[in-house]
Amino acid sequence: RLARAQGGQLHGRHLVADRDRIAVGGHSYGAFMTANLLAHTDLFRTGIARSGAYNRTLTPFGFQSEQRNYWEATEVYTEMSPFTYADKLNEPILLIHGEADDNSGTFPVQSERFYAALKGLGATARYVTLPLEAHGYRARESVGHTLWEMTRWLDQYVKTAPATPPTTSCPPSARIKARPSRNSTESRVAKGESGVTTTRYSSVTSGVTS
Repeated sequence: RLARAQGGQLHGRHLVADRDRIAVGGHSYGAFMTANLLAHTDLFRTGIARSGAYNRTLTPFGFQSEQRNYWEATEVYTEMSPFTYADKLNEPILLIHGEADDNSGTFPVQSERFYAALKGLGATARYVTLPLEAHGYRARESVGHTLWEMTRWLDQYVKTAPATPPTTSCPPSARIKARPSRNSTESRVAKGESGVTTTRYSSVTSGVTS
């Protein structure tokens, strides 16, 4: 519902920006939201997800207001997880996570596994870890580096990104990705099929995987 409402805002008469140069981002549950929006819609050029939870099967004994465990509500846990739809995520995504995140729902393994899935599927993704940082980032160096990473990412994938094909006549619903049935045998999205060029950085520095 959120995605459809956002689509109406972006394509309606209340435009305040270039609808083809808008990014989405968030921290913790905001990161969860970001990943789901990229997986289920084509509304945004890129996303930045910090210290999020992407696979609800890794928190099998409830989350937020969901009191049932994974074995009692398997479909709910699976359907809510952007990890399940990693093959649908065809926009660049920047993942940032504190290496010492001790929040029970957002252990670093959440970003590690999501990143591994994305790269295995040929997606454009970058994973940055912050040494000694928990769920909230406190060190001046960590905050500064996080801001640098986000600015650099947005400059590359939004500010100076090539223009997308005109979509003036495209209704909001056209940017909502089709949701396959649970029994679907639909194949994975091939590299380049989505129109997004996969970037693989040649260098790997401490705490950064690209």
